[in-house]
Amino acid sequence: MKKKALSFEGEITKELKSYRRAQKRYANRAFKTSTLPELFESIERSDIIYLGDFHTFDQNSKNLERILKNLIKKEKKLVFGLEFIFANRQKYIDLYLDGHLTELEFLESINYFQSWRFPWKHYSFLFNFAKQNDLPMLALNSSGTLDKRDQFAANNISNFLKEHPQYKMLVLFGELHIMPNKIPKLVSHALDPDHKQLIIHQNLDDIFWKLQKESSIIKFNDWEYSLQASPPWIKYESMIYWFENILEDPEFDLHEYILEKKGTLSGNLNEKFLFLCHKINEGLELGISAEELENFNIFGQDQMDFVLEKLDTDNFHKQLITGGKSFCLPESFNYYLPNFSVNKISMIIGFHIKNLLNGPYKSQGKSKFFSYYVGIFFIAHFCAKILNPYKKCDLYLDLIQKINSKNFTKEEKATFKTSIEVIDNISRHQDITQMLEKLSYYNLYLIAEIIGPFLSDIFYKKIDSYSMDEKKYIQQKMLFSNPSVEELPALFNIILNELEYDKLKKDYF
Repeated sequence: MKKKALSFEGEITKELKSYRRAQKRYANRAFKTSTLPELFESIERSDIIYLGDFHTFDQNSKNLERILKNLIKKEKKLVFGLEFIFANRQKYIDLYLDGHLTELEFLESINYFQSWRFPWKHYSFLFNFAKQNDLPMLALNSSGTLDKRDQFAANNISNFLKEHPQYKMLVLFGELHIMPNKIPKLVSHALDPDHKQLIIHQNLDDIFWKLQKESSIIKFNDWEYSLQASPPWIKYESMIYWFENILEDPEFDLHEYILEKKGTLSGNLNEKFLFLCHKINEGLELGISAEELENFNIFGQDQMDFVLEKLDTDNFHKQLITGGKSFCLPESFNYYLPNFSVNKISMIIGFHIKNLLNGPYKSQGKSKFFSYYVGIFFIAHFCAKILNPYKKCDLYLDLIQKINSKNFTKEEKATFKTSIEVIDNISRHQDITQMLEKLSYYNLYLIAEIIGPFLSDIFYKKIDSYSMDEKKYIQQKMLFSNPSVEELPALFNIILNELEYDKLKKDYF
């Protein structure tokens, strides 16, 4: 995957090769695992924070959001340093933050499509965050060789902090530029030694292969960490998407992309889907034939007319479409995907594998509908975890937190609350049939979409702790058949295995 992604770059300059060698050398140093509190303590003690950016990969921007939520709680003023905007366009940043430009006017003013062209949705939240919290932003990009660009950025960073010593700066820059011997070293020469610099890498390839844990924060020293929240092939997949669908699209329209196409882009979807189906089939030793695996069709938003023709346009499927959900068209091996992210594709692979082993779903009432989708989402999440071990889902305390959050609608909070009630009732072997009958099919789908991955995530993490008989039972009920509501308590009992599930919360890194 990495080789294919890098092949799009064409001939590599000697300077870029040198930068990559430096990255590999630094990544091969000794390290130890760390914790989120330890990382946040280092963030609090630092004056400059460098966060590595793999430009095509949205997971990096998600990590940035998590760090920002911690930073904004502190008293010291915060400023953002940005690689992706040329310094001579600084005035347009200021105008946009002050509300004098629309988003489209801003992007056209900074020549975003020609000068950067990486997905704007990865960065737009940062500007919204700056607006909401009245935070300045500093453009750091320039033309020239890599080392000249680094020197220019270092000068801008150091000059700003000399003039505004009350600020803490968060610098978002390409991973190759934030190695200790690049921009951080140049800045250290310009500022006095009292300025503490913290480097936070993201998803270093060499670290991934050395780690034994599913996900981790690793620490090279007190002032250098790496957030390992994704396997290498996922980020290189995003790079391939970008090269195949954005860079080489001669009719790319910025306005259309900003206003209509904020989803993740894809390459040869059917080929990718089938390849991953084969990998799951081989890995789980399911014995599904190649001919059977090839029996599918995938439809996106651009084929909505065809999708609607295949549906009865009942309220349930209308809600799935308007809710941006992926689903299998009734009694078929046809699948609808609103966007083509790797995680979405891997989830649908689970749908397809399950359907091939059991046949497409046929409507059989609310209880069977619910338990069927618990099984579907259990397998879908498990397949996604095989392809991306860092795939997350909401656990018990995450649902509690969402119920108490202001960021969700009344309807969403009701779904979270009902999901908790269903989890509690099933784990206590209480009958949930009457509760299910009162809910709409769409609500049952949403709850199953929470509970299936909830169980699957626990099973994936604890898989070595189960006996062979327990594994076979779970496999038989969740994969090779469709569990009934009456069988869910036994499945809960085996999977949870006296675990204090009500104290579980997903790890962010």
